[in-house]
Amino acid sequence: EAGDSVKEGQEWKSTYGFANISNRSFSDSLTVNVDVFSAEKFAIERQTFRIKPPPPGDTTKFAVAVKTKGKGGNNDVTVFVNPHILPEPYFDNNVLSLFGHLQVEADRAGPVLDVTIDGRRVVNGDVVSSSPQILARVIDRNPFLLKTDTVGVELFLQRPCGALNNCPYTRINFSQPDVKWKPATDTEEFEVLYQPGKLELGQYVLKVSATDANGNASGDIPYEVSFHVNDKATFSLKSVYPNPSSEIFYFKFAIEGTLSPDGFLLELFSSTGTPVRTFGREALELLHVGTNELAVQARDANGSLLPVGIYLFRLALSVDGKRFTKSGRLMIVR
Repeated sequence: EAGDSVKEGQEWKSTYGFANISNRSFSDSLTVNVDVFSAEKFAIERQTFRIKPPPPGDTTKFAVAVKTKGKGGNNDVTVFVNPHILPEPYFDNNVLSLFGHLQVEADRAGPVLDVTIDGRRVVNGDVVSSSPQILARVIDRNPFLLKTDTVGVELFLQRPCGALNNCPYTRINFSQPDVKWKPATDTEEFEVLYQPGKLELGQYVLKVSATDANGNASGDIPYEVSFHVNDKATFSLKSVYPNPSSEIFYFKFAIEGTLSPDGFLLELFSSTGTPVRTFGREALELLHVGTNELAVQARDANGSLLPVGIYLFRLALSVDGKRFTKSGRLMIVR
């Protein structure tokens, strides 16, 4: 019989038949031992069950199912029906030995750890809201080994303490009321949601590490990002790039404070001050405290390319009734 190949975690199944070639009936049901020997781990796993005894000249078919977690590599499968329990003249033909029959592709790839704060991937030194939602997702590429517990997942938060780069980390426990987690399913990844409530002003460092259901780590070192909370509402235009450009400009700007912006307006003008195009709040998928980015195509409201030349822009934001504006020039080249 040809060997079978499966991925680690994928259940292996096979069907066999035991024939009664004698003219006698068995007095009871038959015990079946299925041994799987892992050559890589040099270990045997046995499962035992019972089957209906076949009448003389008949065959009883039965199915074998083997879980393959921890069985990476070559596996020998031995099926033994009636292992010297009920009397028979011979037992040699009751044993089926399949050497190297089950090939299991070992799961050694680590998962992807995706960490977002308030729905975005922050960068070191970024600003976040004073009541952030920190979400960590463990994305495993093996669909057969689902992560259903918190083993190997650790979150730490370094809070401001006044010491220069020497504040202690606090472990975030899954039993805390501000922590919720969900196991992975066939359609959703494992995730942890940490909502620490209102944070005091200052610098923070978040550290997260994770393993998948097979113990593979998401990386050699934990994910780490620094951020800070600031109660003073400020706005800065970090960059407009590329500039000059032929097709698209990226506006990158930062907002600090405890409140998210409640108004946004980007206006483009010709070099003579004629309005060319306007972008409102709807142009941004998410407008939040911290670093934002908006992609603006060099086209008019009808979708036509804007002519080569110099254009002016004015970017305006409002936070809790306070208005901020920045202006500059764009150069369109072809």
